[in-house]
Amino acid sequence: MTPEFRLLKTTFIQEYKMNLLEYCHIKTGAKIYDLQNDDQELTFAISFSTPSNSGTGVAHIVEHTVFCETKNYPVKDIFFSYISTNSIATYFNALTFSDKTLYPFSTASGADYLILMQAYLDVCFNPILDEKKFAQEGWRYEIDPETGKLKFNGIVYNEMKGVYSSSDYVAYNYLDQAVYGNDLNSPYCKNSGGQVELIPSLTFEQYKSFYYEHYKPEKAQIFFYGNSHLNPKDAILKFNLVNSFLNK
Repeated sequence: MTPEFRLLKTTFIQEYKMNLLEYCHIKTGAKIYDLQNDDQELTFAISFSTPSNSGTGVAHIVEHTVFCETKNYPVKDIFFSYISTNSIATYFNALTFSDKTLYPFSTASGADYLILMQAYLDVCFNPILDEKKFAQEGWRYEIDPETGKLKFNGIVYNEMKGVYSSSDYVAYNYLDQAVYGNDLNSPYCKNSGGQVELIPSLTFEQYKSFYYEHYKPEKAQIFFYGNSHLNPKDAILKFNLVNSFLNK
């Protein structure tokens, strides 16, 4: 393996006939988990610790906006303008949880695996964050054409309005608050997707500060899964690619 990474531990998982190799990136401390097996479906994921107790959905809005455009992928929507049209990925997504944000994909092609990995790493480490994207994906003021009054709009804002229309979701959210509500610093007592009434209180400056605080190499956890280790060249390429982004 490349000298930029230190092997910390090797574990054989009998249930899945799989080796788990745990690495640490020496310069930044980023953790890498290489799940080696015979599965031809290759999976990559990068995760960041993104706890927030504000209820503004800041982690959710960051998750949306990083896919809008990067320095190396100057397209409107990397998910649909680039990945869905230039890749044979069998799965790609981005997921916001109460304490982390996860960016996973899978593909059966080794070449596609490396191309998608580069795109995902660029999304996480080189996004172009500006007020237009924040207003588009997060929230903004608009004039209601029917009433002539100001109203809120935005992709995450409207998404969460839809989510909160589900009685099951509201009940689940109240359960979380009942369990964790006494701990004001717990990210689990607030909705990570964003509480509708709180989303418009998020400022552009707070949103940018959240990205720069949490999307750091030292807070990253990276996962490889599949049989890419069987080809020594591909195994080295995937680690070299990760190293090139962690060192920026």
